[in-house]
Amino acid sequence: MDATDQFTSATVAPVLATVAFAVLITSAVQTTQSADTARQAAAVRAEAAVVPRGTPGLSDAVVSRVEGVALLSTTVYGGDGKVALSAAGVAPGFEQVYAAKAPRANTAVVTAAVAAAHGWQEGRTADLTFGDGRTRRFRVTSVVDDSMPYQVFLPRDPVRAHDPSALADIAFRTTPGPTRIPSQLRADETSVAAYAASDDAEEDRLVRLFTLILVAVSAGYTAIAVASTLLTATAGRVQDFRVLRLSGATPRQILLTLAAETCCLVTLGAALGLAVAAPALFGTVHGLRE
Repeated sequence: MDATDQFTSATVAPVLATVAFAVLITSAVQTTQSADTARQAAAVRAEAAVVPRGTPGLSDAVVSRVEGVALLSTTVYGGDGKVALSAAGVAPGFEQVYAAKAPRANTAVVTAAVAAAHGWQEGRTADLTFGDGRTRRFRVTSVVDDSMPYQVFLPRDPVRAHDPSALADIAFRTTPGPTRIPSQLRADETSVAAYAASDDAEEDRLVRLFTLILVAVSAGYTAIAVASTLLTATAGRVQDFRVLRLSGATPRQILLTLAAETCCLVTLGAALGLAVAAPALFGTVHGLRE
């Protein structure tokens, strides 16, 4: 392998690796985030979502105006060691929104992880303690997927009775007509997809920031590698440059030749990097779509 071949491979290799890495990691992160948002939105069968605006949650005055179901957020304690569990009080419309069986009087719906941790299988009973210190017994009627927004779902009435200050995190409208909410109630109606995207907005921002740091580090490494290769190759091609000078080439023409060679090699490395990353990216998209 002569000096030219060594220069070519030494320049193309780091560019190829960097472009392939940058395209794969940025595209995979963005594709995964978009797929997760789409999955969350598809899991909710509602026309729109009503969310609080500058308040900790939705009051009963807002919830009463929404024709659908609201998730009345609270915390209960149960299982081994009386661990804290995120819970929501829901109305019968819960079945329409999440396609899961709604809890009725003295019954509860729990996620699979909670059921496995505390032995709360269907038909078993669970003793749950509310924030006011009172304990009630509920019969588990259904076990749902862990992707649900809460660990325990209870009827709305006992949640309100034991937690008078509880607020709804979200209310889903299931009717075609928009919800008219007075401005003083501090709530806005948005699409389900927009709500799903905003729900993990801070986590997505941190992931994107971390991804950009990785790409910047790899790009810096590539710049150093290419610069080092150019310096080494230039020192080893002094005789070639002398021949060009004797042939009548000006220093500016020699520098332009070096720049053109470098641009061609970087372009070649970038194209090869894209060719390497594309099949893996298409495979990721296909898998997430399935």
